[in-house]
Amino acid sequence: MFPNKDKQPLLQMPLNPSAEGILIPNLPNIFIASVSGDAEKAAGEVKKAIKTEWGSIATAVWEKHEALGLSGSGSTKDRFVAQVDRHLSISWMATKLSDDSPGTYLEAYRNNGWHLDAVRQTRDFTAWKSENGSAEKDSLSGKEEADDSEDAQEKTSGEKYIAAIAFDGDSIGKWVNGNFLPDKTKLKQHHADFSAALSDFALDRVSKIVEKMVDGTDEKGHPIKIPLGQLIYAGGDDVVCLVPADAALEVAAKLRDAFRDATKGTDSTTEKPDASAGIAIAHIHAPLQDLIREAQKAEKRAKNDVGRPALSVTLLKRSGEISHWGSKWDTGGIEIYRLIADNLKPGGLSAKFPHRVCQLLEPYVTTDKGLSKQTNAPGFDAIPIIQKEFAHAAKRQGSKAIADQLEGPLNSYLNHLGSDPQTLLTSVIGLCTTVAFADRTKPAEKQTTAP
Repeated sequence: MFPNKDKQPLLQMPLNPSAEGILIPNLPNIFIASVSGDAEKAAGEVKKAIKTEWGSIATAVWEKHEALGLSGSGSTKDRFVAQVDRHLSISWMATKLSDDSPGTYLEAYRNNGWHLDAVRQTRDFTAWKSENGSAEKDSLSGKEEADDSEDAQEKTSGEKYIAAIAFDGDSIGKWVNGNFLPDKTKLKQHHADFSAALSDFALDRVSKIVEKMVDGTDEKGHPIKIPLGQLIYAGGDDVVCLVPADAALEVAAKLRDAFRDATKGTDSTTEKPDASAGIAIAHIHAPLQDLIREAQKAEKRAKNDVGRPALSVTLLKRSGEISHWGSKWDTGGIEIYRLIADNLKPGGLSAKFPHRVCQLLEPYVTTDKGLSKQTNAPGFDAIPIIQKEFAHAAKRQGSKAIADQLEGPLNSYLNHLGSDPQTLLTSVIGLCTTVAFADRTKPAEKQTTAP
């Protein structure tokens, strides 16, 4: 009865693969049928037929996957099959018709819809059993598996995540125009001097930072020297490059230092030239154009939202989730980031530390939380809460000595963020999310002590 079978090629039996419109997916996710006899048995047969056909489609996809040589380990197929099995959620409701009159059908249809909605709202979900045996996973979103099980696999492989950096001088138009010159009659000389400074930065300093030779291995595992990253573009104050994810913030900071040093002799009334940077971190197989585009967006976010001169980071997770973090250069954010990253190693902080900080602080966040968004949440002093939870996580996932080491830089960062509790919370959560995401690019270090 619904949808109408007329002129619908997907509902014509037998199916004609060459029929016009056969590849247009225009069927709704609900249908209505009138049946005689045992309605429960009919619904069961329909449900079985749908799952059987869905299984046939999935099998054909996997066989094509194997034919193209894309198959991974046995666990990859196991996960594929498990996801296919739990993908469909099918609900049905049967309502008896006393006669064939339109009024009876209307009343039965309304009652059927009300009851079907109730069934769909209370349908069961089967908890996902992850490969490591952990049941701590959101069965609706799959978030824990995507961000943690995946993390464990990628953590040990190294070089799986890459960062694009878009670096750009701040207010360059004003600097070129001589807006900050104390003596506007010296604009001609200023142009020559400023241009020379930009050339010094772009041609002599950038490549030494981005393509610095570091320790690596060849295809046979022999130690060799390799470039840290790859310079894509360097023109004056504008730089685009690719680097390992765990080196991205350090490279961006060094580019900023080099830019400021190259232009420090610029004649001005008060300020000196500075720059902002945007970083996008994604899996190494992510489209390169998308990665660079996101880095450029992050650079604009640093200038316009964080407030120049600043740094902004975009994390592009394989689950599709996107998160951001930003910090002005001189507010302590980069320093606390470095300190956490340097301590994420055997004998230092556990890799769980930044995740644990996020878990402890997220319950206090009351803004921009989707369905639970609260716009009139009461204010509170977030700094003592952050300090306490941060220290607690550092002691449990590291040591008291490390917690004491982090205390000063954390307090310095918090003092630069103002007093708004939500800004404080989201800034620290963003910091920890970023350092955790970037850290998994590091190659696994050999265990020096027994676990």
